[in-house]
Order: sequence, then structure tokens, then C-alpha cells
Amino acid sequence: MIQTPRFATILMIFGSLSIPLVIFMSQGGVGIGAAYFVLMAVILLTFYRLDWGYILWLGIVLFSDNYEVPGFRPITYTLNYLVTLNVTFKGLGVGVLAPVEVHMILILFVLVVVSTLKKSFIKRENPIAYPALLFFGWLILSLFYGKSRGGDMQMGGWEIRALVFFGLTFFLVRHVITTKEQIKNLLWMCIAMISVKAFQAVDRFISLGFDFGGRRALANHEDPVFIVTLFILLLGLLFFRGYANQKKALLCLLPFLLLGFYVANRRATYASFGFCLIAFIIVLSAVDRRRIIKGLMVFTVFFSIYLIAYWDSYGRLAVVAQAVKSTMFSNDKEMTRGSDYSSGLARDHENYNLAVTFRKAPMLGIGFGNKHEWAIQAYGEYALKGYITHNQILWLLTKTGSIGFFFFLFFLNVIILHGAYTYSKLSDPYLKAVCIMCIISVINQVVVSSVDMQLTFYRNMIYLGTLTGLIPTLGRLDREQVLLKQDKEGSNSEYS
Repeated sequence: MIQTPRFATILMIFGSLSIPLVIFMSQGGVGIGAAYFVLMAVILLTFYRLDWGYILWLGIVLFSDNYEVPGFRPITYTLNYLVTLNVTFKGLGVGVLAPVEVHMILILFVLVVVSTLKKSFIKRENPIAYPALLFFGWLILSLFYGKSRGGDMQMGGWEIRALVFFGLTFFLVRHVITTKEQIKNLLWMCIAMISVKAFQAVDRFISLGFDFGGRRALANHEDPVFIVTLFILLLGLLFFRGYANQKKALLCLLPFLLLGFYVANRRATYASFGFCLIAFIIVLSAVDRRRIIKGLMVFTVFFSIYLIAYWDSYGRLAVVAQAVKSTMFSNDKEMTRGSDYSSGLARDHENYNLAVTFRKAPMLGIGFGNKHEWAIQAYGEYALKGYITHNQILWLLTKTGSIGFFFFLFFLNVIILHGAYTYSKLSDPYLKAVCIMCIISVINQVVVSSVDMQLTFYRNMIYLGTLTGLIPTLGRLDREQVLLKQDKEGSNSEYS
């Protein structure tokens, strides 16, 4: 951070004096003046405390919506934080940056300025850096390779835009979030904003008379993915007994998070939550493993009773049962009347097209900016159809080829393996809970991305990059705490 009150004062005075000028030049545009004031406040905060600036940025990302839930236009959507500026301000042209990208540029700029002024840029060890560079480097090469095959560079840029943020946040966060207190603040922001989205979905459910109102879901696709990570964090805090305040907060929020997860109604997250629970159980000690298995057995009994009771029902309470049924028996003729069946069939058609395309370019892929082959054209219309598909694991294989996909899997496996090694060495209960959340977030994201558009969403990739980028920091902080404790014990023994 910059501990320079003089600099902050100068910037504050400049902002205060310039706001009336902006209002005057905009002919009384109070809204423009307010927007300018917010902009100056964000710049001031980021310069004063870079960690606060980053946490604020992440909070706004989690607070915002990628798309509109039909029938609702909340501020989280109309904020237009995740869309390009030419959508909000007409006449800016095509391909301009989105506010989220402008905000990221500000954070990077401040980091460079702070490091230059303080002459103290610390090169922090990151064992995952080289696998990350291999993957993200190949990602950029695939963009230019796609262009050489006649691809559309602008479309290719849209395809990898969110993945680039994954790389930026992965490398950036360890230079910004460097203390245990900053990690706590970051997690508080995540808890707050993800809970806001859960409350938002629950409020819609209540306003519709405890019904979906004919809609498939009442939240963005990403929201239940984030809620799963809070479930894992809560389990970690309960089992490792770390940071009571966040544990108490999550326990109080749990009913709303569970209901929000329910009304978000994404089949993919039901599956990912199951895989995340299995992963969590595996890393526990034998004693804790027996405890959680007993609890899961009780839950399984009650959930089985629920499935039996609502297996052939289509009421509001049967949504989860029908989601499970459509996942298990997607080819059953009885399920053809449901929207889940149509959605699953469309994904099967996409997967077949991707498989046909992959066979034509198995090593290097087709590159970004190129459409896949059209062996089947039966599924519906959506933005970037042909460029981006729902199964984004198979999509990435088709785009980057076997080589790029190997780098992708290598990168993710190194994250999990290094995270598991770090977790095994941690002694701090809170850092252990955060570490297991960071590791399992990778599994959560991969499972969901295999059936849903997730790798091309800003929110998912920024959140995942932040969590995975924290893993080396967690190990470093724990080692520093151990050394500090040993020094204190040594000093006390010498004194005595």
C-alpha cells in the first residue's frame, strides 16, 4: 500500500474540485457527476490501499450479472459492469473494453506505480507459475493460429477473454493479497457478495409465490457454482475450527444459501457439489472422515425418501427430483416432455459436432476465432453459436488441440497437487480451511464446465484465478507464522 497521506489528499482535493466542473460541462448532468465521483473514489481507494482496491474489484464482479434473468432487471444487471462500454455509451465503436477490464488495468497500473515508488517489488515464489505460463502462452498462440486458418480475430478474442482474466488474477493476487488479514478481508467480500446473489434469487422466488414462474432458474448460471465454494469453506471452518466469526456468519447465512442454491436450479452444480464433497472427505483425517460420512448417511436416507416421494411429480417441490431424474435418465422417453431433456439433447448435438471437428485437427486444434463443424444443426440460437459451446472442456480440446489440452490439464493438476501438499503442511486452522476451498474450487469448476458455459464467463474465471493464486501465499504465511512462533519460544527460553 502507499502510506502517503499527502498524495491521497492531493487526489481528493483534485476530485472534489473537478466534480462541479464535470457537472457544469455536462450541462447539469448530476448522474454523470455522481459517476465521476465514484470513479475518483475507486481510484483514490486503489492508490491508498491496493489490497482494498482489488477486493472491491472482486466484490463488484461477484455482485454483477452476466445476463438478464427473464422478467427481472436489477441493478446487478443494469450496472453493465461486465459488458463493453459501447453498449452503455453508444458511438464508442466495436471491440472496446468493458468496465471490469478498465478496472483491472487501473489495478495493474497502481501495482506498477506502487512498486516503482517504493522500489520494493517482491518476487514471490510460485511453484505453479511454469505450468500456468505453458497453458496461457499456448492459449495466446492458439488465437493467432486460429487467425492463420482464416478465423475471426475479434471472435477469437471474445472466446479467450475470460480465460485471460484467469491468468491475470492467478499471477496478480499473490502480489496484492499478502497477509492473513487481507485474506480474511477478501473472503469476507466473497461471503457478502455471493450471499447477496443468493438473497436476490430467494427474493425472486418469494415474489413469484414460492414458484419459478415458468422460468428454468432464478439466478445466473455462475451463482450456484460460487455458493458451492462457500459450503466447502464452511465445512472447512467447522472441521478445522478456524476463524469463528466467518464460521458463525456462514452458519447464519446457510438457510438462505441453501435456498438460493435450490432456486438457481443448475443440474451441473448438483453434480459438482457431489464431487466436491467426495474430494473434501478424501483430504480429511480418518476421525473427521468418519464423522462426515455418518452425517452424509443420514442425509442420504432423507434425500432418498424425498426422491421416492417426488420422482413422478412436477410441482414446485419436485424441481430437484426432476433434475436428478433427467440427469440419470436423459434418454428415457418419459423425460422428452421436459425442458431438461431438450437442453441435454442440444448439448449432445454440440458434443457430436465438436468430436467431428476435433478429428480433423487433433494435435493443434482449429484455433480460436473458427467455428466448429456442423454435422448436426438441430439446436437453438444463442450468442457466439458455433464459436462457443456448452461443454467447454471438449470445446477447449477442440480449439487448442491435444497439446494445448495437455497443458490445461497439467496446469490444473499441478494446482491440485501443490495445493494438497500445501494443505498437508499447514498448521493454521483458518489457512487450512481456505486452502481446501481453493483446491476444491478447481474440481467444482471443471465438473460444471463440462456441461455448461463457464470458462468464458468473467465472473467464474476471475474468482477461480483469485482462489488458485492464493495457494502459494497460504503456504508462505503459514511458514512465516511457524518461524515467528519458534523465534518467540527461543527468546522466551533464553530469557528464562
